[in-house]
Amino acid sequence: MHGQDMVSGRAPQGAFAVDDTAVRDGHDGRYAALASPLRRDALTLLHAAPGPLSVAALAHQLGLHITTARFHLEQLARAGLVVRETEHSGRRGRPATSYRAVDTDVGAARDQMIDALAQAAASSGSSPEEDSRAAGLRWATEVTEPRGDARTMLTRVAGRLGFDPEQVDWGIRLRDCPFRSAARHNPQVVCQVHLGLLQGIAARAQDGDQIIVGLVPFAEPESCHLTLTATTTAPTTRSS
Repeated sequence: MHGQDMVSGRAPQGAFAVDDTAVRDGHDGRYAALASPLRRDALTLLHAAPGPLSVAALAHQLGLHITTARFHLEQLARAGLVVRETEHSGRRGRPATSYRAVDTDVGAARDQMIDALAQAAASSGSSPEEDSRAAGLRWATEVTEPRGDARTMLTRVAGRLGFDPEQVDWGIRLRDCPFRSAARHNPQVVCQVHLGLLQGIAARAQDGDQIIVGLVPFAEPESCHLTLTATTTAPTTRSS
């Protein structure tokens, strides 16, 4: 596996400190994205739509060239206000990408994360990693999400919590993190909480018993990989 290894190993001292700089930066990014009237219009259309919309559909409704529409949608996605959904049709060529608005709640996510870390820190267990993952699983029970397939549920929850998810063939690329600074210093704890949270969400999915959820922190310089592996097949080797 390329990039960083799956979260493992013991947590260093001070593992339960949370730096909220990334949370503040995330809010600033949303304010900047919504400074554009075009992006506000696009977000309004997405919130009103019954499902995800293609770039072409949004460009038509906004009266924009498709390249311009895609640029503005990418800015909204980077700010965590919309998520991309990729349709793998099985045909040759680039998969079709559509966009869906999400109700971001990074502030609440920060509070829930701190609570989860406090629970892990207070645990009498001998493994900080296991305690952190257990705290994430408890957090998952508090997250409301309509039942569907694991990929869809995880994408929606990750988007709502500010992870800027992108669906790919091997799973979901998480291109942002409200707790990036803390995660870089203590991935064995912070990332294990996130893994427990997302495993707990996937377990409630329609195909939850058929999916193994893994997390590769910072597999790319600014992104983590949430791997979704079918239980009936061997994990695939990724080159990107």
